[in-house]
Amino acid sequence: MAIALAKAFSPSFKVGKPIEEANFLKNQFAEWDTSAQVSITNEPGKRFKVGFVQILLECDVVFTFEKTLMKETYPLPILDSDPGMFPWYESAVAYSPEVAGTNGTVTVEPRLFDRPSSGAWWHYRNDATDPLLHVHFRKKFRTWLAVRRIDTPLTQSFEAILAQFNYVVEGSFNVFVDQPLGKRCVVATGQEKANKPELVWPTTPVNACVWRDVVANGSYRHVITPRNVARATVGPTGPVVTGVNVKDRARLFGG
Repeated sequence: MAIALAKAFSPSFKVGKPIEEANFLKNQFAEWDTSAQVSITNEPGKRFKVGFVQILLECDVVFTFEKTLMKETYPLPILDSDPGMFPWYESAVAYSPEVAGTNGTVTVEPRLFDRPSSGAWWHYRNDATDPLLHVHFRKKFRTWLAVRRIDTPLTQSFEAILAQFNYVVEGSFNVFVDQPLGKRCVVATGQEKANKPELVWPTTPVNACVWRDVVANGSYRHVITPRNVARATVGPTGPVVTGVNVKDRARLFGG
């Protein structure tokens, strides 16, 4: 028996930009379109499913409006997928192929395409006095390349874990809603650099949350809180006297 990578694995990563639509701002800071080649040797009479398993581990996404703070939250850690696909990120065979073992070697190519995103309206609840001012976006993911046997009663386990990578997607920018579309988002200094996926070996255990049909794409919610802004006032604290030179009053301060 041998289940292994057929060639070296290196996940790809591409930096994205905020997408400014007429009524909505969509955050898409990065995307990855990754594939791997997996060979299964001398496994006659067995069937396997090969694919990527991904969890959302951390989330810090905050939209700051003039009068409101809106925070995106999840019950973390959580399987990053759609309902009904657990434990896979994508259960369709085009992405997580199924294969019958033979006396020889069969090779399959699982794929993963992801583009984490979130968004908000330019004004909170269309209130013209509550425009969007700033966006902070940070999400951390863990991803495993896994092989699961599917010709026997399914258990909460994998036949093999062949690779793991972790990555952080983050960005921070100011928003100016009075500017034309395409020029409203200004990336904050120091946030222009992309984070690259981190290959992990030996792999860490797959989190138990992947065996529950509770997924990120159906579990997020927004926590809304008022934004209390302290506004300073500048004005006289006593009677105003005009026509007085500062030098004439130096003696009042020991001069």
